[in-house]
Formats: sequence, C-alpha cells, structure tokens
Amino acid sequence: MSKKEVRFSAALTRDQAIATLEALTRALRSGPVRIAADGREVVIAPREVLGLEFEVSHKPGKSKLELELTWRDYEGADEENDLRIEPAGIVGAAAEAGEADADADEAGEDAGEGEAAAGDAEADAAAAADADAPAGAEAAPEADGPEGADVVS
Repeated sequence: MSKKEVRFSAALTRDQAIATLEALTRALRSGPVRIAADGREVVIAPREVLGLEFEVSHKPGKSKLELELTWRDYEGADEENDLRIEPAGIVGAAAEAGEADADADEAGEDAGEGEAAAGDAEADAAAAADADAPAGAEAAPEADGPEGADVVS
C-alpha cells in the first residue's frame, strides 16, 4: 500500500490554532480520525498507548512548538514523566523580548519551562500545522474510512 499523506500549513490566530488542536483532541477521544486538506484525506486509527514528543524553542522574535504523536506496539504507558504545561502569566511583548527567561532565572526556576509556556500565536500555529489538522476536523464515523481513504493504525 502506498503512503497517504496530508500536509497543512497556515498562519492562524491563536484562537484558530486552539480550535484546530481542540478538534484534533475531540477526534482522538472518539477513535479513528479523519484529516483532510487540499482535496486529500487520511483516516488514522490511533491505538490506546501513543508516543508523544514535544520540541520547544524560543529566541527573540520567534517561538516554535513541534508536537508529534506516534503509535506502535508499546509495552504500556510510561508511569511517570516530568512534562508540565501551564500558563506562564506572561503576555505580549515581554515574552518576545526574552523577559520570560529573565523572570524565570530571577525566580530560580528552570528557564526552559518559562520558554515552553511563553510561546506566542506563531508557536500555536506551528503546532497546528505540524499536527496536520485543519480547523473543524471531525472524527471519522466509520473505521474503514471513505472510499479511497485508508485507515492507518
């Protein structure tokens, strides 16, 4: 079987990126997921245990968050991890100017956590683009997918 692929990239408002990620979350909770863009679509059927990988970077003028979900035959979910995602309490130009790093250093916190949470709408849009989920994506009602779409697990 040949590889089916959908790529999506767009500049979105933070609210649009959030809505896209929420649509992906709703679809994942319900089972098979249909993702379509530019006349192409792929239906995927995630397993119960997923691999999750984050890559976050920040420098003045640009923040980036990459999110990757994978599934294969994992023995089980990891019991513990140290990933924390929470609001940073920093808004606007302070994050862009790198003040998030200075505030975190002064407070004795790990500056990397401040960077991860201080991403801007560009980081949200990058996450949505990397997730390849267009806004409004809904879960596939049937496991086999529509004609011409393969379910990949």
